[in-house]
Formats: sequence, structure tokens, C-alpha cells
Amino acid sequence: MTSCTAIYSCPSAPRRTGASASVCRRPIYLTPLDTREAVAAAVDTVAGQIRLSADTTAIHDSGAGFLTERLCEFGPGQAVEVALEVARGTAGSGLADPHQVTRLGWKWQKPLTRLASTADREDWLRLIGGLADGPQAMLQKALDTAVARRREEDVRADAARELAASPYRDVAMAGLRDAAVRHRRTPLVERLWPAVPQPAEA
Repeated sequence: MTSCTAIYSCPSAPRRTGASASVCRRPIYLTPLDTREAVAAAVDTVAGQIRLSADTTAIHDSGAGFLTERLCEFGPGQAVEVALEVARGTAGSGLADPHQVTRLGWKWQKPLTRLASTADREDWLRLIGGLADGPQAMLQKALDTAVARRREEDVRADAARELAASPYRDVAMAGLRDAAVRHRRTPLVERLWPAVPQPAEA
């Protein structure tokens, strides 16, 4: 099945300024991602929209999360690029994410879960390293999904190495401890109901 994503733009409308400003956008085409050129164009367009976005609502409306999910099917490396573009557009200078950034991080649960399942080790480590400067919500969500989906890897050791210089290292490692408890492996042998006792003979 062909993957598609809606790209938005409003090149002719004037951009508003101020704290409440957002990039005006309207759907201009629905494109199949069936060639390298189409994929590259979609990634470039969404990245451009993210860089022009004045707030997290505009970043979400760019379709970056949707595009990331679609790219996970055949181009996880490019999906990582889109995710990191979002991270660069939302990461702040403080350790505590503003509410709207935390909310955006929660909206990225599905894209990050798909990435945890499809990205190879090199791309996954690139994602974690790229999230070292935040936002914290996306970093913690990525690590949480890694504990559940990448059980064959030493997620904790990888995080300690990739986040060595990160201001979020301590809170990320604490979150990994909690995630390890929540995502414990299910028993390899399915538990069975105990045998029904036979009635005693009269």
C-alpha cells in the first residue's frame, strides 16, 4: 500500500508576529511516498515548516509526526531526521519543559514507538544522542519505548553513553529504572491454570 502524507504551506500569506503567532498553512497536495525524490521532498517540506513554526501547535500541524510514522515503514533513518528536526524546534534552554512542549512529547508516543520497533541500532543511537539536549518529554518517551521494544539491546548502557553530557542524564536514567520495572519481560512459558482436583471416590 502506498504511504501518503499531507504537507501544508501558506507561502503567500503574511506571517504574524508575537507570542501567539503561528505559521499559516493550508493543504496543498497529498503525495505518495513511492520514490526517493518524493520522500526527500516531503522531508524537506516538513522540515521547512517546522523551522518556520512559531509554536508547538504549528509544529504538530506540520504533519511531522504522521510523516515519521509513514517513513518508519521503509526509511527509518529519514524518520529519525524528522524527529530530530522537531526536537531542535522545541528544545528550550531550561531543564523543565513548558507545558505545551510536554504535551507535544506525549503526542509523539506513537511515532517514537514505531521508530523503536523499526530503526536499526545506528539510527536509534543517533536519535537518542540527538535528543540529549531535549526536549525532555521526547527523550523520556523514546527511552521508555526502547525498554519495551529493544529488549535485545542494553538500553541503559547506551543511554548512559549517549547522554553523558546531557543536562537530562540523571532524570533520564531514573526514568529508565522505572521503565525496566513497568516493562518486565513476560514469562517465556505461558502460565497454565492449575489442574482441577478430581472428586474423592465414595
